[in-house]
Amino acid sequence: KTAGREGTIRVKGIYRRASRSKSETEEEYCRSYDSVVVCIPAPNVLEINGVLDSLSSDQRHVLKSVKYDVRTCEAHFFSGEISDSLARAFSDESRVELMVEDIDNRIQYISWQDRKQKFPERHSDSNDTVALVIHGRAGELHPLGDALDRTLSKLSKGTFSPDEVSTHRIHSKSILWDVSQLITPMEAVVADPPSEPPWQCIVSRDGRLIVAGDFMTQSSF
Repeated sequence: KTAGREGTIRVKGIYRRASRSKSETEEEYCRSYDSVVVCIPAPNVLEINGVLDSLSSDQRHVLKSVKYDVRTCEAHFFSGEISDSLARAFSDESRVELMVEDIDNRIQYISWQDRKQKFPERHSDSNDTVALVIHGRAGELHPLGDALDRTLSKLSKGTFSPDEVSTHRIHSKSILWDVSQLITPMEAVVADPPSEPPWQCIVSRDGRLIVAGDFMTQSSF
């Protein structure tokens, strides 16, 4: 929540503080700043208190019309038993991403996180744990675990059945990206935006609020 007074912005929010017992407590705070930068997807901009009243009807229409795709992203951690067959599927040792065609048509690609470490000495294909990040296909918010097990079984060329792959899973986490890739940017909403001055951002009527982001252009992300 923000409120302006005498040229400053007062910010009220909540932060979490962890104690020695590892439990978290929430505490309110209030600070004053000359300016505040809030990083947030375009669809959520209008949810910030005060933003709606600061913009014109045309500006509100633009922000409401910007659209993003959806997809599922999951992290899966397996025991090292699957690393050899996974390494054969990835073939090149420098390869970290693998585009796949699973029979469920839910997975777009698999990223081998262990191989993305900056320093080679910190990872190897024989690590005790294999960390994979799975990106689902755009436009869908389906769980990917079962499809991944069948895909890894296929990549292992019969070494592991889907059920055997599942037994090697240590942990998994799923994130539903309801705001993913940009599919309708601002320039698709406004066919002929003003050029003088260039409409590179949205400025509130009082000039104190500026809204800008990748939704202004044809950026993919």
